[in-house]
Amino acid sequence: MKKVQWNFTEPLPYDMEGFTDGTYWNGWAKIWVTKNVYQTIINEWRNEPIDKDFLNLKPCSKGDFKGLYYLEGYTIDIIND
Repeated sequence: MKKVQWNFTEPLPYDMEGFTDGTYWNGWAKIWVTKNVYQTIINEWRNEPIDKDFLNLKPCSKGDFKGLYYLEGYTIDIIND
């Protein structure tokens, strides 16, 4: 897994840090984030309708990386890698 800067295609006000394994879902980068980044996204969206599936993400493991949140199915652009 490689550390990258990323953002949603409908961007948040600032880029986020996350990890990618270099694979894509439906043309969009697969991204895993730490609990702090996951909570930052929820806080940023606090006044927006949030997908219940997003609110219920559970930490998972990817290789040697433990406790990350996988942002599956979201339109994500890698800003720099």
